[in-house]
Amino acid sequence: MFGHRYQTLLGAAGVLAFLAGLAWIFFFDALHLRPGIRLHVEFSRLSILDTGAPVKIGAQKVGVVEKIQFRPDVGRVRVTLWIDQRMAPHIFSNSRVYLESLSLIGERHVNIVLPSADEPLGHPVTDGDVLRGQDPAHMDNLLSKLYDSLITNLRLWRELGPQVRELEAQLREFDRHRPFLEDTLLPRARSILRRARAFPEPGGWVHVGDRLPDLSLLAQITKLLDDLEAASARLKGFSRELEQGVHVWTRAPFAPRIRRLKARLERIENELEALQQEGRKLVAALDAPEGTLQSFLRDPSIYNDLRMMARRLKNAPLDLLF
Repeated sequence: MFGHRYQTLLGAAGVLAFLAGLAWIFFFDALHLRPGIRLHVEFSRLSILDTGAPVKIGAQKVGVVEKIQFRPDVGRVRVTLWIDQRMAPHIFSNSRVYLESLSLIGERHVNIVLPSADEPLGHPVTDGDVLRGQDPAHMDNLLSKLYDSLITNLRLWRELGPQVRELEAQLREFDRHRPFLEDTLLPRARSILRRARAFPEPGGWVHVGDRLPDLSLLAQITKLLDDLEAASARLKGFSRELEQGVHVWTRAPFAPRIRRLKARLERIENELEALQQEGRKLVAALDAPEGTLQSFLRDPSIYNDLRMMARRLKNAPLDLLF
């Protein structure tokens, strides 16, 4: 009989202990056996976070999430953190507070780290301070942007596919003509360019009088005409060489350019011939048997005296003033 009573008392004590444990869990869970401070962290938005989630500095737990409340007056979510008093000096007013999880489906916790290296440390936090947390990323926006990027890349590859294949075909066609380009076309083009660079510049003909100051004006004009004839002869030779190489160039896709170059050379030849004819007419008109004009053209001293007289007449007003 006494044994049955002891069993009843033992069972009742076990049930009471179990109920006391449940009461401790539900009613005294917010109690902390160590001294601490409470910090308020505000977020513009908050993802999955439960009360009782750990608060960590690095890998060390320093507190827990005590309360989560929405503040409609400012449109933010305030998270109240309980922090161990011993770890409070390691948290500053400008510390970065954000949510973190060890894996994609792992439990989230609050992580507190130092501010960036270029930012000075603020003052240590005290009880009741309000910090600004870093808002978590919008996973739905991130996934939407990732999906849009994937669709754009797929559409781009579909559009570029035919162009890439066409480019490959053109490259294969180019490889088929590579021996002709390297062995025949490029050497001929270099030869023509070298000859074109060696062609005398027409701009130098205007300085014939400066290069031959001791000759008479008629001799200078005659020299200019001789240079024009030499240039015309070289240009005709260059045109003939180009004509001989046209049968090679016509195999390449440069035939229209060659025809335009040939037409330009023909126009230059015609202009040189017209200039030569006008020059010969001028020499024939000036080359009279006798007379003042003939003496002026053949005697360089008269020409020099006239230039000196013109210079003196130019300076005459200055001589009168000074």
